[in-house]
Amino acid sequence: MTYRTSAISSGSRSRNSSNRSHNRGRQYSATKTAYKPARLGKISNFVVITVMFAMVGLLYLTQITKTSSYSYQLQNLEDSYSEKLKLNQALKIEAARLQSLDRLANTEKDLNFVSASNKTIEYSEKIQ
Repeated sequence: MTYRTSAISSGSRSRNSSNRSHNRGRQYSATKTAYKPARLGKISNFVVITVMFAMVGLLYLTQITKTSSYSYQLQNLEDSYSEKLKLNQALKIEAARLQSLDRLANTEKDLNFVSASNKTIEYSEKIQ
């Protein structure tokens, strides 16, 4: 009986082992499908993509607005700078004019020049 039982057992084992391997595959496939990630539908994909584009568009508009406001400020500063340069040039010319008159007046006194009058002016003949 031992042989028979083992023969039956071995037959049943082979049958059970094949069933087990088959069941193992089922269990594996069952667990594999249980962890399958959920997919988004077409509408959900559209909504997600639309929201992403809207966020990128808002970011773009924000950056463009900042750039234009900085450009406006820069233009105002450049205009102010050019006005100040013109004023500086005018003041330099005025200072040079005033200094030259003062310098001439001081030079006249220092060098003992005499003021010109109609009686003291002598004209020489023109040389050709």
